Amino acid sequence: MLMELSKTHMVASTSLFLVYIKVITLSCFSLQGLNLLGLAIASPVIRGNGTDQQALLQFEAKITGDQLRIMEPWNSSFHFCQWRGVTGGRNHQRVTKLELQSLKLSGSLSPFIGNLSFLREPLVKPGSLKPFQQQFKREHPTFLGELVIPEDTWFVHKWIKWKCGTIPYALGQLKNLLQFTFLENSISGIIPVAMFNLSNIEVFDIGYNKIQGRNQISGKITISISNASNLYELQIGGNRLTGNVPSLEKLDKLVILHVGINHLGYGREEGIGNLINLEILWASINQISGPIPFEIGRLQKLKIFSAHSNFLYGAIPSSVGNLTVLIGLNLDGNNLKGNIPSRLGVLDVSQNRLSGLLPNNLGSCTSLVKLLLNDNWFEGPIPASLSSLRGLEALDVYDHNLSCVIPELLVIFGALKYLNLSFNDFEWVIPS
Repeated sequence: MLMELSKTHMVASTSLFLVYIKVITLSCFSLQGLNLLGLAIASPVIRGNGTDQQALLQFEAKITGDQLRIMEPWNSSFHFCQWRGVTGGRNHQRVTKLELQSLKLSGSLSPFIGNLSFLREPLVKPGSLKPFQQQFKREHPTFLGELVIPEDTWFVHKWIKWKCGTIPYALGQLKNLLQFTFLENSISGIIPVAMFNLSNIEVFDIGYNKIQGRNQISGKITISISNASNLYELQIGGNRLTGNVPSLEKLDKLVILHVGINHLGYGREEGIGNLINLEILWASINQISGPIPFEIGRLQKLKIFSAHSNFLYGAIPSSVGNLTVLIGLNLDGNNLKGNIPSRLGVLDVSQNRLSGLLPNNLGSCTSLVKLLLNDNWFEGPIPASLSSLRGLEALDVYDHNLSCVIPELLVIFGALKYLNLSFNDFEWVIPS
């Protein structure tokens, strides 16, 4: 009896051992099987979502230049959430963030990036607008000078340099995408309509390229842009966009709007008054015609308004005087006329058809650094109220019918570094 029990126990043990071996053998091909036995250990074998891994590998395959060898560890030896520049979610092994800025990468953009359905770029708020200021000074070296842009203004830096390529349509599938930044690259083609169907997107920036010229994005601004109601930054300047600007009335969260240096025509003025959070409006060097909409006076947070080198006409609306935090106004190279509104910061309205007397309330613009009024039709004396502009460094009133006694003028503006009084009716009195 004991021998039979022992034999039975041995057979059962052997059977269990064989089953155990079988489970372990199968588990070599199934990590989940190992976990069932509690035998899983740390391993370089890839775990997590295979779709994300393949998307990243396809992304890496399109990178033709990697001077810093950033992507050498992008292989199956490590989990993809441990690859440099890749961040996974806390509760899942899906890619939520790609950080590849300033890594000297070049190549084209793989459409497989559209499979990273959990990709989400957090909000970016650098401490200042210095890159924006440098760009402004690069285009207008005599305008801003050393003017300091307020520290609470937002600007987003470039993300990655692309040697060539188009914006893949598949990017429109990234429903969680918050930021799309290809500033200063050389992408081409059109903006996919689906990009603006991303209702969560907050930053869309495809601006200038310092290395190979401007981006070559062409076509029209799609009307689907109104679907991107969470946008706070839209920078599409320095491209080849054409047509009229569609209605932006639903984009009431916009802080920065840059559509300059394109071939855009006039837009729908009734929508601009809804951009109540706008701080920077840059529409210079386009083909925009018509009057400046009166509704612009509703943009109480506007700090910089640049629309030079267009076909604007009519009077500068008096509502511009309501923009009490405006520090920069550049409207030169248009066909504007009428009076200059007061309460401005930096003022450049040169090369227009503005006429009449210089307003006395210009003296209330105590933060003025540069006052550029050249090539207009002003007449009469320079107001004595301008004596309050102690920080004025540049004054250009070339080619007017202005009059005053020059020595008194020079005493008033003791901080002047640049002064152009040519072709006026000024008097020169030799001091005693």
